[in-house]
Amino acid sequence: MDSKAVFGLRNEAKDLSGVEKLNKLNKALGIARNLYSVEPDDEWGKKAFAWVLIDLCKCYIADKNLNQAGIYFRELCIFRGC
Repeated sequence: MDSKAVFGLRNEAKDLSGVEKLNKLNKALGIARNLYSVEPDDEWGKKAFAWVLIDLCKCYIADKNLNQAGIYFRELCIFRGC
């Protein structure tokens, strides 16, 4: 798998909602985490990882689940060195 798979799953998730959307994004997140752990310096892998975290934050904010959104936001901050 590569970052194209992550971006493909994100694209598929755009047309979904609720649990289906979260399942797609969580699958993308798993792939992105794996890619990042194998090649932490790959630019596209980093972008894929960050964008999935952002998408998950947006989903949970829209569902008013700020605790879960906060978990992904903190992971994004750690990842990006905020």
